Amino acid sequence: MSRWYQTEKGWRRRKSSIYLRENVYAELVKVADRNKLSFSETANRLLEHGLKVIA
Repeated sequence: MSRWYQTEKGWRRRKSSIYLRENVYAELVKVADRNKLSFSETANRLLEHGLKVIA
């Protein structure tokens, strides 16, 4: 059984783990702060954009 949870905005999320290089992590933190988003949402949006996935 998969463990999906739903956000207040109706998004379905699933926890996952990946290993990031230190410089990639630091850039994600900067982008997240600049755009006032969570680290997770920033990474998710960049992955979607990179994969050209339309949510």
